[in-house]
Amino acid sequence: MAAVLVGCSSTASGSGSLAIPSINASAAASLGAQVALGALDRVDAAITAGQTSGGLSADNATSLKSLSGSIRTSLQSGDMTGAKSAFDQFSTKFTEVSSGLSGDSAKTLQDAVASLKAAIGS
Repeated sequence: MAAVLVGCSSTASGSGSLAIPSINASAAASLGAQVALGALDRVDAAITAGQTSGGLSADNATSLKSLSGSIRTSLQSGDMTGAKSAFDQFSTKFTEVSSGLSGDSAKTLQDAVASLKAAIGS
């Protein structure tokens, strides 16, 4: 997150001062987690769709949902480091099973996983 420099002023003597606004890191992290949770909801929906129409086996869907549950638990507790680690495990499994996916549901799942990756910052 970038801080914005505000309030540059100079006095008659030519010296300047900068006021840097404070950032509520907790609120920023919470917002980031909320964005990631929304992306995770789309991943879960895409996993379900992939199971019914995209060639995702029940075993692979169960594995992916279990791994997405780990991501969710970390996000809900505010543990972004844990969420990134859980995403890495999810991503490894997703890469392993994605070659067997087909059709629109495969594309939807791939796009959802990419959005989740961006939201988590992994």
